[in-house]
Amino acid sequence: MWLVDKILELLPKRSPSKPYEIVSSLATPKINYLINDPTTPTLRAKISPAGMSSLKFRVQGWTGKPTDQQVNNCYVTVANGIHATQKIERVIGRWASGRPLNVLPKARKGLNAYYDRRNLVFFFERDPKTKRMVYTSDSSDIVAHELGHALLDAQRPDFWSTQAPEIWAFHEAYADITAMFHLMQYDEALKYALNETDGNLRKPNVISRLAEEMGNAIFNVTGGKGGRKPGALRNATNEFKYAPPNKLPKNAPDDKLASECHSYGRVFLGTWYAILVEFYEYDRGKQTKSVDALKKARDRAFKYLRQSIRLTPRVPRYHEALARSMLLGAEQPYKKIMNNVFRRRRILKSKIKILSKTDIELRQILSSTEHVERVENGTAVRVPSSKTIKLADYIPDGFVSSLSVGDYDLADLEIEVANESYYEFDNKGNLVEENVASIGQIVNDARLCALMIQNQNAIGPEEDKMWEVQKGKLVRTFIE
Repeated sequence: MWLVDKILELLPKRSPSKPYEIVSSLATPKINYLINDPTTPTLRAKISPAGMSSLKFRVQGWTGKPTDQQVNNCYVTVANGIHATQKIERVIGRWASGRPLNVLPKARKGLNAYYDRRNLVFFFERDPKTKRMVYTSDSSDIVAHELGHALLDAQRPDFWSTQAPEIWAFHEAYADITAMFHLMQYDEALKYALNETDGNLRKPNVISRLAEEMGNAIFNVTGGKGGRKPGALRNATNEFKYAPPNKLPKNAPDDKLASECHSYGRVFLGTWYAILVEFYEYDRGKQTKSVDALKKARDRAFKYLRQSIRLTPRVPRYHEALARSMLLGAEQPYKKIMNNVFRRRRILKSKIKILSKTDIELRQILSSTEHVERVENGTAVRVPSSKTIKLADYIPDGFVSSLSVGDYDLADLEIEVANESYYEFDNKGNLVEENVASIGQIVNDARLCALMIQNQNAIGPEEDKMWEVQKGKLVRTFIE
């Protein structure tokens, strides 16, 4: 028996995943649910929210019966968003905090929303042009986006404070993808998108446009300054291609790419949406009805993404690592479609360089982790790591002194870095691919993140600061 099989026999056996089930479900009256947001008032339906699963939550103001629009919207979106995600692949048993998630539909004034590991928090503000009060919880996209952050955090809590721009950006992309996936659970939304595009989903549509009302309100508040455009907060029908984040400006207009995480997240967001559309077009070409083809594409594209997250290493070039993991679990012809999209978007380039390993080293790799999975023609292994560094130990003194923010010296704080490793073996036990980040890549990523935190003045004990210091370590407090 070849080496990998021998080592696998020695690893602790993991219990098979239980099928997804709702553990408790109370009879809930149907709710007059706003499927998208107030910009599409005809997209309403009588919806019965899914029952509570093992991922428990509480919506402030919810009493078990329909109440006001914001509370109703939050309850249905969170309940159905959890249910839809867990049906695709149940890999999450508890939230990152270990406690039920609190949902606050109308917490404070502003045009924002965030997740802080304990709560989903939604704001409200009057649009100066329309004079209407804009509740971010009226948007199923925004509620599902914040839920997406919580779901990803539950699955990969090691991402939370990691100083790596591509991982920051993926958190935003995954949250947006969760919003689109949730919206596509409703036949009314699928038909709406197909009708407004005449079946050509390469055109902007209700699925690809994210947070339309909030995007319009921000445009009206800012007067379009900073390159903002009306119509949506973000749009997945983009043609952005991968570029190293250190080669991009800190901020840019909506039609340009920047290293800021929401802007940069549009690279993978647009890539995933392009995969969805090409899956849909392929199945539609087989004479499958349009709505059915879109449902198949939705579930397949989301499944490949969800399956890959647990195996993808936390490395600086996270987008490429994620793409390779998605291809591992895919069947033809969908694998070929994804490969073409990833290469067109410049996420996939050449194969990662292979380094030789001795039998002793291979044994150590395989026995040091439970993240070992059988894949087509071999075995894939992710070796987790929780390394922290201080930038002051790796960069010149002159640069260190430029990383101060108020009372904080970012270069002298302990920071989490993306230094996991990943290996693939063929059926003979030969190493065929390796992804191990260099210390130079790790430090460059951490330095770029420190500069972004400094540029945004985003560290401190105040409630609106995204980062804080706990016992000398840089820790994230919330994500928008």
